[in-house]
Amino acid sequence: MRHTGGTSPILSEWGSCNISLCISRKYFYNRTMNLWQKTQRFIEPCRAYPFVTFLRFFTASSTICFTLFLAYFLKEVVHSIEIRDGGAFLSTIITAGIVMISFQLIGYILRNFFWVEQQFVWEKYFMRKALKEFIQLEQGTVEVLGTGKILSIMQKGTDESIMLLITAIGYIARIIFTLIFGLFMVR
Repeated sequence: MRHTGGTSPILSEWGSCNISLCISRKYFYNRTMNLWQKTQRFIEPCRAYPFVTFLRFFTASSTICFTLFLAYFLKEVVHSIEIRDGGAFLSTIITAGIVMISFQLIGYILRNFFWVEQQFVWEKYFMRKALKEFIQLEQGTVEVLGTGKILSIMQKGTDESIMLLITAIGYIARIIFTLIFGLFMVR
């Protein structure tokens, strides 16, 4: 829908509704969008900033891999104790120690990239899109509800979207690596 002036695009699309309801419908609950379009809108920041998305996926992967490797090494240690093989036990402990120290070092190096960078980069992206719509609102509409309330609604929606996106990427990484680990353990 192209904005030609006059009333705001939000109000012309949704009629005379409450402005907070209009903003949330426009950005999050647009009934005319199908699931694929909603998914594309949700992952727009990931496509706009692929390196930040890669960092989020990598940090989520490293945290889940730490847990999965710990479970694998525990299985190997118990197996070497069961068969009473001291050499296999010692090599498993040394390998596990090296891998765990490596994961700790990776975690220490990436400690500033776990969620902070993604949150603020994606927040800038979401707020830029929301502020473009806010600027196009009619002055009378803004005065009825209040500028502070509208900005508060936009900030809350932005924060929720970012945290949902960070959590979704984390769960996707966990699912992928857990499935790979499960297939590896079945062999």
